[in-house]
Amino acid sequence: MGEELQDPKVVERVRFVRLSLGLTRPEFAQKTGVALRALEAWDAGHTHPSLKSIRKIAIATNRPVAWFLGLEEEVAA
Repeated sequence: MGEELQDPKVVERVRFVRLSLGLTRPEFAQKTGVALRALEAWDAGHTHPSLKSIRKIAIATNRPVAWFLGLEEEVAA
């Protein structure tokens, strides 16, 4: 799996992107290639995303990985 990113802001940014795209969790899971169960677990606070998952989401949503990690400011949607 890969090391989990413990910063809660990572999950907040994933949720922000999903909602800004107007996608449900199942739609977002399909678009990004991340398991629906993983998205649900992140939202519930049970687990945190791995860097591998964040890379998949970044590629699918055309956002830099650094943004999800909080290393750069908001980018245009």
